[in-house]
Amino acid sequence: RGEFSKILVYALNLQNQISNETKEFTDLKGHWANKIVNVAVKNQLINGMGNGLFAPEAQITGAQVATLLVRAQGLEKEALAIKGDNWYDGYVQIAKANNLLYKGFAPNAYATRAQCAEAIYKLIN
Repeated sequence: RGEFSKILVYALNLQNQISNETKEFTDLKGHWANKIVNVAVKNQLINGMGNGLFAPEAQITGAQVATLLVRAQGLEKEALAIKGDNWYDGYVQIAKANNLLYKGFAPNAYATRAQCAEAIYKLIN
């Protein structure tokens, strides 16, 4: 999650906003991704995992990747308007409609680095 946050922040050319550490997440104290995650959070791209945790070393799921891409495109309202059985159904539907999903996408499976790279490529092109 920390690595994907960095890739996303740099892909969106937000790296000039990297300055302050976040104190919102206890598991980011002293972590290399702290300032980068702070930028992603302030730009409403990513949230924590609850209970004051971000889980920077946790693997990112396909559903989480789709959510971040939809937010980066400014399409979260459209995603939230879609009701489904899973919290991520609207995000996945909007990501699919906007050709943001990588080959082999599975919402509950962990995304590989290659799949994350493909997703970012689709986002910026």
